[in-house]
Amino acid sequence: PVLVRVVNGEERPLDNVRLELVWSSGRVLEAVKEDAADDGTVALQLLPGRHYVTLKRRGCRKQERRIDVAEEGGIDGFLLHYDCASE
Repeated sequence: PVLVRVVNGEERPLDNVRLELVWSSGRVLEAVKEDAADDGTVALQLLPGRHYVTLKRRGCRKQERRIDVAEEGGIDGFLLHYDCASE
């Protein structure tokens, strides 16, 4: 399991953020879309490896991030900063 928390530049949680994650091994493609809860968190089941994350929020420019999910068991946690600038 992977826990992602989306915050603004002041480390405050952001809600209503859409996360679109893509992982590819070259032969296999995984694409996941999920919305952050009111506290900015999202719990996901992701394959190990590098995932490319697009953050989207109404009235803001989309932003790209990257997370690396560990091969070992356990829970991975990621804090993603999203500076909401108007389009």
